Amino acid sequence: MQGSLINTDSLIGTNCIINSHSSIDHDCIIDNNTHVCPGVIIGGNVKIGKNCWIGLGSKIIQNCIIGDNVFVAAGAVVTKNLKSNTFVKGVPAKYAKKRMA
Repeated sequence: MQGSLINTDSLIGTNCIINSHSSIDHDCIIDNNTHVCPGVIIGGNVKIGKNCWIGLGSKIIQNCIIGDNVFVAAGAVVTKNLKSNTFVKGVPAKYAKKRMA
């Protein structure tokens, strides 16, 4: 979408949305059916699994691995790897409840 930036050697899966003014740094992998909302900033070498929702204005620091079916709330700051089928929110992001796959 308009104003988004995807840097070198990043891979985007099928049926993904990279929304307006989001930034994906180098060497990232975003798997199928993942939505990166407007204003998201993703650091280098991040891996995001399938069917994820990365909320409005959230940030993911470099080298994080995010499992499948993860929901990151708007404005969250992810500083650690996240397990599949989870919901996180806050600064820094913490597990809020388990998601159903």
